[in-house]
Parts: sequence; C-alpha cells; structure tokens
Amino acid sequence: MDRLVASCCDLDGEAYRLSSFAPAFPVHAHDHYVIGRIAGGRRILSIPAGKIMLHPGDLLVLPPGMGHGCTAAGEEFLAYEDVNISKGSMESILGFLPSFRSSVIDDAGLSSSFSSLVSSILYSGRDVRRESLAAFLSSLPAAGKADSDDQAIEEAVLYISDRCCEPISVQDMASAAGLALSTFMRRFRRSRGISPYRYLESVRIGKAEDLIRGGMGIAEAAAATGWTDQSHFTRFFSSFTGLTPARYRSMFTGRNQDG
Repeated sequence: MDRLVASCCDLDGEAYRLSSFAPAFPVHAHDHYVIGRIAGGRRILSIPAGKIMLHPGDLLVLPPGMGHGCTAAGEEFLAYEDVNISKGSMESILGFLPSFRSSVIDDAGLSSSFSSLVSSILYSGRDVRRESLAAFLSSLPAAGKADSDDQAIEEAVLYISDRCCEPISVQDMASAAGLALSTFMRRFRRSRGISPYRYLESVRIGKAEDLIRGGMGIAEAAAATGWTDQSHFTRFFSSFTGLTPARYRSMFTGRNQDG
C-alpha cells in the first residue's frame, strides 16, 4: 500500500492518496466532511439510503455524522483520493455548513478537478490550496444550508462531540436528546445510519487521529480519547482507518513502523 498524506493545518483537516489498498471498512462515521474520489477499483458503498456501486472516477461527498462503510466489489485493489474538512473550516470557506444533493457524484469534469485539488493540497502553498478548495466546493451540486431533520438527535450528536473522551453511556446520550432509550436508539440509527455507541467510537478514533497527527504518542492518544484497553483501541483504529496506529503515526514522523 502506498499512501501520501498532507496534514492541512490551515484547513483543519487532511488530504491523502492511496493505492494497492483492499480492506473492507465497517460502518462508521466522522465529525468532519469527507470528499473522496475512486481513482481505481470498484467498491460497494453502504449509506443510510442503501448500497451504491462505486466506479473509477466517482466522487463521494459525505457530511459529518453520516454512517458509511464499504467493501470491495471485485478483486481489484482500491486507489483513492480524499480530503477531510472540519465543520469550522467548511463554514469559514463557504460562510455556511452545506448539504449536498447526492452522496455520490458521477461527473468527469468534477472528478478531474478534484484530483487536481488533491495535488494542490499535497504539493502547493496554503493560500493556493485554500483558494482551490473554495473554488471546488462552490462547484459541487449543493442543496443549500444543512438542516437537521431531527433536532433531538442533533442535541445528542453535540453531546457526544463535547464529551466523547469521557465515559458516557447510550442512556446519557438519550437523556441529552430528551428521548426514551428505545426511541432514541431507533431514531439515531434512522438519522445517521449507525448505532449511537458505534458513532461514539468513530468520533473517539477521529480525535485520536488528530492527536497522533499532532505528535502525541499512541498510548497517550488512546487514553486521552477514552480508550481504556490498548488492544481494543488498536483493533478499532485499524478497522476504521485501514492502518495500525503505529503505521498512521509513521506517516507524520517519517519513521517506517508497523504495529
């Protein structure tokens, strides 16, 4: 597997390219926007709306909190490009938090533009890549400002984001939403396509990625994000990212590690 990563501090996110990559990703979620491009191989994407076949050239546009997973559709390895953008950066660039018309976009022109954008982020200066990102985002087919279809679930999501590193329970989340436990679990899964606790685990892994990318040790990052069992943390990290924590850390330290 080859993976080239740029930590984009001015964008509060990251961009990367990878190839010769084949693992399945279980359903998980992020608290940032994910924009990706299938550069090679075919995948089956699972989102709340159902399963979608992805082909080379297809773009993925996933909002924060959407449960998603994917598996290989054949024997080909995956080649993939990705830009992750925090909600704060997205709002700073566009002036609002957008919703997009579709999670998968089949548009050769936009696909080519996105590949050029990734190159800009990986190899160009901060001003250039911010301008390139703003231009690309403005060209996506958008439905306007993002609006929650379930305010109670939004309250729970904010609660999880604020307290994800603390020992919170699903009952705590339901209480934050002002819902009975069974109602909360049913509505959360319908809204996000993922169970509440799986969502919490996803957010914790995302926070751990941020800390490791910033130079924190793996054990310290695991403890700081609420993981009390190191092996449990490593297993989930590898499942969600396709990389061990040590391999992920090595991309930012220049050391070639595995573990």
